Amino acid sequence: MPRWMKHQAVQLAVIIGVTLFAYGNIFYNQFAWDDPEFLVQWKTLQRWDSVPQLLAGELPARHVGVYRPVRSVIYLAARQLLGGNVIGYHVHSLLVHLAAVVLVYVVTRQLTRQQMMAFFAALLFGVHPVHTEAVTYLTTNFDLWGIVLFLGALSAYLRGQEQPKPWRLVSWTLALLAAFTYEITLVFPLVVFFHALLWRKDRLLRAVQVALPYILVSLSYVAVRAMVIGSAIRSAPLLAVTPWLHALTVVKIFAQYALMTVLPLTQTVYPPLASARGLADPTVLLALGLLAVLVMLGVLAVRKNTPLVAWSVGLFFLALLPVAQIIPAKIIMAERYLYLPSFGFCLLLAWLLQRFLNRSQLGVWLLLAVLVGGYGTLTWQRNRDWRSDATLWAKTVSQVPADARAHHNLGAAFSRQGNYPQALASLRTAVALDPSYAEGYATLGQVLAATEQYDAAVAAFQHALQLEPRYLDAIRNLGDAYLAQEQFTAAIAQYRAYLGYEPNDPAVYNNLGLALLSAGAYPDAAASFSGALQRDPSLSPARLGLALAFIGQQRYQEAQALLTEIVAADPDNEVAVEQLQRLEQLLRSGPLP
Repeated sequence: MPRWMKHQAVQLAVIIGVTLFAYGNIFYNQFAWDDPEFLVQWKTLQRWDSVPQLLAGELPARHVGVYRPVRSVIYLAARQLLGGNVIGYHVHSLLVHLAAVVLVYVVTRQLTRQQMMAFFAALLFGVHPVHTEAVTYLTTNFDLWGIVLFLGALSAYLRGQEQPKPWRLVSWTLALLAAFTYEITLVFPLVVFFHALLWRKDRLLRAVQVALPYILVSLSYVAVRAMVIGSAIRSAPLLAVTPWLHALTVVKIFAQYALMTVLPLTQTVYPPLASARGLADPTVLLALGLLAVLVMLGVLAVRKNTPLVAWSVGLFFLALLPVAQIIPAKIIMAERYLYLPSFGFCLLLAWLLQRFLNRSQLGVWLLLAVLVGGYGTLTWQRNRDWRSDATLWAKTVSQVPADARAHHNLGAAFSRQGNYPQALASLRTAVALDPSYAEGYATLGQVLAATEQYDAAVAAFQHALQLEPRYLDAIRNLGDAYLAQEQFTAAIAQYRAYLGYEPNDPAVYNNLGLALLSAGAYPDAAASFSGALQRDPSLSPARLGLALAFIGQQRYQEAQALLTEIVAADPDNEVAVEQLQRLEQLLRSGPLP
């Protein structure tokens, strides 16, 4: 190996360069999946003064129940800086990933005192294909800030072993910020505890004392979350019909994550997972066997006084604890959840490469080239799947054709393109595959309404609400369908039901005003339009509606003043111009009653 390759600056330059090359094609990618909802349409991010709302847990409606306030503030800063510039967000995603890669290098060197091992680990981490979802999916890339803070806290903790001040305080602070950025990092106390047992050789009680400040950090997050949004956890139904079968399914999840990391040959948004059927289920037996081998590897490493191997295996499984469905969660499995656990795997590979380096340098470098080249190629190819919504979901449907969510998301992508026949076909497939899929029926209703099939749209929205009575989008869209059918009483009931859950939506106040106006309830319509304008003074349809409600109440002077303002601001507003002309003619015709 050339001497110049041993310099830290050269190693970091190689790591960063190779990582950038593997992700060099993401700049062709558009916004995909939830990106428009978070990065473009989320109105709270349009104002710097919305920080208190974000700290209080405000999120787009479909994501209520998640509490990551620091991440939300980072969203705000990015939106203010980047606007809707998709290339800017890709630059951001790469910078965050590179920060994590550099910290992997730093932490590995601190743990092992081996610079080449740090080089191997960081290089493999930089190009590993399981990271593509976490990096290329722009919305969830912001979660990686939590991982960066986690790795920073770990580095500061290791530095604090030699210099307690100020590194312990730095570590506690970064761990606290990490917890409020991405709750996966709540396992930090367990990582510290495990390190104290393995590396420091502390007794059990002493290891608990070392981890205690971090335990308090994690508990503070849980307490604040419970106070702010009213729940300590975001739970979901069990994955199987009994707790025992759910537990066996969790075993399968751990094993499947391990296989996805070791053999990342097929990457998909929705990794297929069948619930365990019992202890004799062959897939359960295979999962138990794989996990037993990994546990035995860790135990053997401890006995052989090889703490790095045990710590690598332990880090992999500890980092998976929050997402392994031990406490059932809505998202069953996702590749992005492997971002932090894969550090343990890359560290284990680096240890193996380092061990054989002295025996066959040429062999090790060839093996490293094969691994990095293979991983980088898979990463490059997977990035192409994220080119757009259509490419992502077409690929996902081809991978998991029995997954209702994949067909739903492909249908939604077709709908955004205006390809309604294909959208209806995909969405009908989705609800046929999963008749309990409320979101599938709600989106089907939206496409039916867009094609003016209002009776079918109403039926789809009603079905969605039978499955999920508080589905706000379905409530609002059902009101819109009734309004289009001129069923004003039914529309009014839906809009009022929606505002009972979400009292600050100006668009729904405006639509309620239109329904009331059409029903001849002019005072209530005026109040509703005023409510819309209080919440969004720039909502011009509500201003026009208020003028029409004033006319209906015979408040002609107020209507004239408002219509004059509207026409002055928008001379091409034909309805406002026509109404103003009629009103002025009426006022000239003689005394008003």
